Amino acid sequence: MVVNTTYRMTEMQDRVLEMGEQHEALEVEVARLSSPSRIAEWADIVGMVAPGPGESVILRVPGERREGSTAVAPDDGGSP
Repeated sequence: MVVNTTYRMTEMQDRVLEMGEQHEALEVEVARLSSPSRIAEWADIVGMVAPGPGESVILRVPGERREGSTAVAPDDGGSP
């Protein structure tokens, strides 16, 4: 019984270390993939261009806000 418990504890410790290493590797991958320069390079490769003045529209969904945001969508004067 003691041997089995010790074996399982060792297995779990190894698993925790393995998962910690995997977590660190994934954090590095997220940082690499979310790099603004990498995204800009990818966008250029696929032919994306920045919109000119007046070519973009920000759509707001009534009742939804980003976390931490205090902005409220402007009233368009229409009925609810």
